[in-house]
Amino acid sequence: ARWPVLRDWADPREQKALARLPQPRAQALAAGRLPRALSASGVDSLRQCPYQFFARVLLGLRENQELEAAPDKRDYGTWLHAVLHQFHEERLAAAEPLDDGQRLQQAAQAQMRALGLSPAEFLPFSASFARFAPRYLAWLAEQEAAGRHYQAGELDREVHPWPEDERLSGLRLRGRIDRVDLAGDTRLLVDYKTGCV
Repeated sequence: ARWPVLRDWADPREQKALARLPQPRAQALAAGRLPRALSASGVDSLRQCPYQFFARVLLGLRENQELEAAPDKRDYGTWLHAVLHQFHEERLAAAEPLDDGQRLQQAAQAQMRALGLSPAEFLPFSASFARFAPRYLAWLAEQEAAGRHYQAGELDREVHPWPEDERLSGLRLRGRIDRVDLAGDTRLLVDYKTGCV
């Protein structure tokens, strides 16, 4: 009741008739952006989510990392692979008369220093490793009792699987074999993450 009566209002903007411009569906064009080599994780990314593959592999997009980020699972995996590789290589060379538990702990400390990891920040992973080490050594003893022995580890390999396909002829698949064991004349490939042989 206190407000004045509103006057009629007309829109002063000029109206225009626009022609329809249908837009074609967006397409991702990757010409010239395909990598020359793909890792197993890259192939898995393509299978699981083509959009993620396009964003990460072709566009090179990455999450922004904090300057002082705490170690994550990837750091732990990198560290653990390095620890097991050092452990087995030193065990093969038998450089020092250590038992396996001491040798594994020594490799763990050496790799923590080599990767520049702080013991305080790495504490949760150290606790996990303390549970892992005895189980790994028990598994190793079983394998050796069955006649399987470590031969090599962390081997980079690359293949050209599609030489006859012009579109993919230059593409290579690359990967790393975690561990190669010998059982008599048979070579066995071991993947630490999946436990597959």
